[in-house]
Amino acid sequence: MSKRYKRGKHNKSLSNNTNFFFGRIVSDIKTATICKQDFVEIPFSDFTEKFVQFLYRNGLITRYFIKNTDQKYFILIVLKYFNDKGFLEEIKIFDKPSRRVFYSYKKLFFLSYHTSEFRGGIGVFSTIFGLLDVHMCLRFHVGGVFLCFIPIL
Repeated sequence: MSKRYKRGKHNKSLSNNTNFFFGRIVSDIKTATICKQDFVEIPFSDFTEKFVQFLYRNGLITRYFIKNTDQKYFILIVLKYFNDKGFLEEIKIFDKPSRRVFYSYKKLFFLSYHTSEFRGGIGVFSTIFGLLDVHMCLRFHVGGVFLCFIPIL
């Protein structure tokens, strides 16, 4: 057994995985929204910043701030509510470490125009152009990994 994978030791490379951060920030945001909190603080990484910027661009959060405390960076998200219901209350994660869901441009085109798969919400895709929704993927003619679905109120 190598030193890198000893039993009982935490493997740091696994905790830096994008899926780990994505699942953590989505669960933190969802829990804060369900508990009717005004804001939530999540750990900073490049991916979390891009995801929060995506939420802000699509009007799903009020605003966000990057906060520095004791050489650790956090993102403070001000949550958005409508009729006492949170915009991010029913977010659903599709990308898991054991199951990647990739949609090509042709599959996205078919699903968006011929089925109701992406109607009534925003599908978030990780593409070569960054995080995009379904309509932007169709505009740029790209596919990507389907990260999550955010139903619109």
